[in-house]
Amino acid sequence: LDAYIDGKGIKLSCEFPLQEQLEKQIADITIQNRQVTGLVMKPDTIRGKVLMTGKEQIEIEGYGVLPLQKQYRIYKLYGEYAMEPTNSILVGYSNVTFVMEGDTICAALITEAIKAENIRVLISVDRTANYQHSQVVLSSEDSFTSTVGTLVKEHLPGEELVFDYEELKQSGERIVIKPFSESGRIRVKSITRSYGIPQYRGTLEVVAAEEGLLLVNELPLEEYLYSVVPSEMPVSHGEEALKVQAVCARSYAYQQLMANRYARYGAHVDDTV
Repeated sequence: LDAYIDGKGIKLSCEFPLQEQLEKQIADITIQNRQVTGLVMKPDTIRGKVLMTGKEQIEIEGYGVLPLQKQYRIYKLYGEYAMEPTNSILVGYSNVTFVMEGDTICAALITEAIKAENIRVLISVDRTANYQHSQVVLSSEDSFTSTVGTLVKEHLPGEELVFDYEELKQSGERIVIKPFSESGRIRVKSITRSYGIPQYRGTLEVVAAEEGLLLVNELPLEEYLYSVVPSEMPVSHGEEALKVQAVCARSYAYQQLMANRYARYGAHVDDTV
């Protein structure tokens, strides 16, 4: 039996022949007198978009918040096997298979490398590290939808959606707001910036945290640069300066994404300076 345990590959002899071929599976192994005397397989797996990660739990789209076992491990299965650190589970992506034991996650299997196409931006209250919103008010000049679980509701242009912390905390629901058209934007009327009321491409997610509502904007990485680059480099500086800023901004965003710095909030970067 070839086993990969706590970051090391080892060969184990079995007291009895295996009844079936096993490959890339998680199991509890019982060893007596230097021989494997028992295998308890963990065949139950789930897979979905990771929305938030923490030290004790992970939120997965379609499954909700699931607790982690104390012996929880993360293994990389593509290329050479490796045991990965806990921040290897990137939010916003579905490249991980989670191994279940009852209602808890006992292991995570990273089956493919990340193709960083989307980025998740944590929207602050006032461009500081204050991310807890007491209330979130959203609208759009285009038609848009709000999704809770599998329930999708359509909204007309100009319609306002108001989310209060206490109400959303009781329900424990994550709300996903999305414009009908790719060019549509969602206005967040409960916050202001120096230029007025901000608008966001892509989707917005609202979820209750411990002390307030979290607001996360998910959109393609290249579209994220549409707003970031001109806000960091004045257009009057010329095209070459904007090209350089685009490279810097994209590189920084990718570095932050892979670092998983804001995973506990379900994001890759925030919108502060």
